[in-house]
Amino acid sequence: MIYAIGTSHTYGMCRGIENGVLEKTWCDVLQERVGKPVINYGRSGVNNLQLIEMAEYICKNDNPDLIIAELRWTTHPLMYEKHKLQKANVDLFAKTRYNGGGDTDKYGELYREIHYGWAKHVDYIEKRFPEFTSSLSQQELEDVKGWIKVSFLHNIMEDQYKRQALSNFYHLQSICNNYNVPLKMFVWTASNYADLSESKFDMSGLSTFDFFKTGKTFIEHAGDWTQQHRCECEHFKLPVHEHLVDIIQQEVLDVFE
Repeated sequence: MIYAIGTSHTYGMCRGIENGVLEKTWCDVLQERVGKPVINYGRSGVNNLQLIEMAEYICKNDNPDLIIAELRWTTHPLMYEKHKLQKANVDLFAKTRYNGGGDTDKYGELYREIHYGWAKHVDYIEKRFPEFTSSLSQQELEDVKGWIKVSFLHNIMEDQYKRQALSNFYHLQSICNNYNVPLKMFVWTASNYADLSESKFDMSGLSTFDFFKTGKTFIEHAGDWTQQHRCECEHFKLPVHEHLVDIIQQEVLDVFE
């Protein structure tokens, strides 16, 4: 059985159509073509750390024949974790496509991402994380704000966020290697900044699809024709999902030879 983990692209969101959810995604198309079940654990808003946890759980419990991981270049350099919630009481897979999606996402509530706008307007952290900031003295709060601003800008300006993402890829690879589970990784869309294919980072040793070996995302590889199938929320309709399968189908079949 093939397990697909990934973001809203793998989930198949699309505000440009009725109900905002694609009837078929690349997971469905791949299942039809290779004749093997593909479990779509795509999850909107997921980050790389959560995808790593999902993969480790699958490796431990589900005896997968292959994991296909759609990861992110734009991991948020700064993450705030709420320790008051108990991870044991939340379901990592509750909001995935396979389990019907839905609005309940207790696992996602464990993490808070600090975006660029928050770094520019750091006073917002007091409104965003009141349970955290209320425990700090005024001086401690100012120190935290300063750390966030400097750290975030350093991550962006010095490409640290891409190195962090690359570290996530190697972490996931090591987990799958430990369980002897075949893995294929890729990134769907380019980052908001200079993409990794221009950064010339070393991706050797990673089990990626061929088009991603140099950091070139699926959308970059697919080309401009995909724009005609872009929906209102920057996701893509069925022809783009089918094209992804055109590219990866043989590599998936090769895993089972």
